Amino acid sequence: MATCWYIYQFDFAVYTIIRPALRSAITPAAFATLADCPETLEIVEDLLHRSISIETARNKFLFSKCLVGDPMPIDTGFARFVAGLARRKGFEDAADVLSELIEGGKNREAWLAGDSGITGYLKPEELKLLHCLHDSQPMRSRLGATGNPERRRLVARGGLLGAGADFARQLIVPISADDEILLDLCALLKTADSHHDGLIVISADAFR
Repeated sequence: MATCWYIYQFDFAVYTIIRPALRSAITPAAFATLADCPETLEIVEDLLHRSISIETARNKFLFSKCLVGDPMPIDTGFARFVAGLARRKGFEDAADVLSELIEGGKNREAWLAGDSGITGYLKPEELKLLHCLHDSQPMRSRLGATGNPERRRLVARGGLLGAGADFARQLIVPISADDEILLDLCALLKTADSHHDGLIVISADAFR
C-alpha cells in the first residue's frame, strides 16, 4: 500500500523558539532572520524569486528545523491498527490520541492549516498518553525478554540485511502487520521520549 502519512520525531523546543517569528513572517527579509543553514537560505531565495508562497515557506522552515531523523511511514493499514487498539481494554485513550493525530488536527494551530500537510502533533509531555503501548508489545511473548525492537525494526525496513531482509524476517519470527506497526511506533516513541521531543504527523502529499 502507498504511504499516506509520515510520523516524525518533533523537536518541540526548537518549534517553541521559532514559532512566534515564523507565524508572523510575511516577507523574505523576515524569513532571512531565521535562516541559518543552506536549506533555509534556499527557502529565502525561492521567496525572493516568488517561486513559493509565504505559507509554503513557513512549512519548509518548520520541516527543516523541527523534524528529527527518519520518519515512520504509515499507510491506510494504520487505521486498522488504531481500531484494534480501541477494542482493547486499557488502550482506548491511546487509540483516541492516534486517531486525532491522523484525522483530527491534534494541537494544530490555525496558521499551520491549509496545505501544510501537518495533521497533528504531540508535545513531549503528551507522549505519556501512548506509554501504554510499550506494555502491549506482542513480540515479548514471541521473542522473549531478549527481543530487540530496534534490531527487528531495522530488519523490517531492510536496513540491516538489505535485499535479504525478507528472508531474514522469516528466519526470526513472522509477525503480523499490526505487530510491525507497534514495534516501529514504540521504537520511535522511545527515541523521542529520550530526547524530550514530541511526535508530528505529516501527510505524504506534503513531500510530493
